[in-house]
Amino acid sequence: NDKALLKVLVDNGSDAVKKLLSYIPNLYLNNKSDDGLLYSNIAYHNPKKGVFITSRIREYIEDHTCISIFDGFTGVEIMTKNNSVSGLIVEKDNELQYFLAKSIILATGGYAYIYKETSTTNDETGDGIAMALRKGLSAIDMEFVQFYPYRVVSPAIHDIFPNLFSEGAIFVNEKNERFMESFPKKELENRDTLSREIFNQKEV
Repeated sequence: NDKALLKVLVDNGSDAVKKLLSYIPNLYLNNKSDDGLLYSNIAYHNPKKGVFITSRIREYIEDHTCISIFDGFTGVEIMTKNNSVSGLIVEKDNELQYFLAKSIILATGGYAYIYKETSTTNDETGDGIAMALRKGLSAIDMEFVQFYPYRVVSPAIHDIFPNLFSEGAIFVNEKNERFMESFPKKELENRDTLSREIFNQKEV
């Protein structure tokens, strides 16, 4: 991990969640017990749909800030002049437009949708990362792509999520062996461990 970024998370994470709780009333904290101590390790909305969180944040931005929101635009290219950012070319309804900008923050998500099977949304295609790379900016930790490493693909494609395994669902391979049996958290292991073990099976 980047120690500087990790310090920011540790020092400011709790305050950021408390601020979210102030204007997202249906944000809940999942309490976890470890070594006799009770702490909150996950904040989530009920129902578990991200739009319920982003819509309230949007309302806050519209009501309490001077930030302008432009919907339906796709970033195409970062423009520079004399080695400094000068603006952004965007596309909407097959028409290109140009936004002047002295600085740009890219918060465009990852690129997990380039995989054939993925639980991520279809807007995570890496466009923001590509724009940055075309301008010679550096990217780190690109090998760490996070999404749920399992899907039902037959008879129909369907996403499945960890709560299914919390209720007792298990993985078996083509030999009907429970290949996660020897791991401490079994089917609830971290995604990198799950991905590796699923990949090592002929069929799951």
